Order: sequence, then C-alpha cells, then structure tokens
Amino acid sequence: MTELYPRWQKTTIKKMMSERRVLLLSGPRQSGKTTLARELESDQTEYRTLDDGTLREA
Repeated sequence: MTELYPRWQKTTIKKMMSERRVLLLSGPRQSGKTTLARELESDQTEYRTLDDGTLREA
C-alpha cells in the first residue's frame, strides 16, 4: 500500500498564488506536481501544462 505524506508546502503555495499571476511548479517526474496543482485549483485559477505542444509554440 502507498503511504501518503502531508504536503507541507501547500500553505506556502496557496499564499504565493494569491500574490502572483503565474506560478510554476517544477520537480522530478512522478513527484506529485500535477496532483498538487489539481488540489489547489479553484474558480480563479487556470491549470496549464507545457506537455501541450501548441502552448510551447505560442
């Protein structure tokens, strides 16, 4: 069974989201970046991924 650990940076990231227009989450593969971004998503945020080639070309 997978053990889940609390996200100790979640509060810091929420604060940063209220202070900035753009926030980049980066880190190693399979470290939970997308999961964290989806957990923090709200009506006032947009989730973008650079996996989409059209966004990278813009």
